[in-house]
Amino acid sequence: MDGAGIHDGDLLVVDRSLRAANGDIVIACIDGDFTVKTFRRDVLGTRLEPANPNYPVIRLTSGHELQFFGKVTAVIHRF
Repeated sequence: MDGAGIHDGDLLVVDRSLRAANGDIVIACIDGDFTVKTFRRDVLGTRLEPANPNYPVIRLTSGHELQFFGKVTAVIHRF
C-alpha cells in the first residue's frame, strides 16, 4: 500500500467497530488470505482496490469467502 502511504514495517491502527464506507482502507480476509485494500462500492459492484497498480483489483462475487476485520484509522510509520 505504498501508494496510500503505508510502507513495510508500519503499524496500522484498525477500528473493528466501524463499517467500511466507499474509499476506506480496510483489512479483509478473502478466501483465507489477509489483505489491506481500498474498499469500493458503486455501480460497477463491490471490490477491493490495491494502491499498487502491479496488483489486481479483487472483485467480490458470491464465490468469495470474505471477512472484514476493520477499517484502518491511522498509520504509525516505523524507521
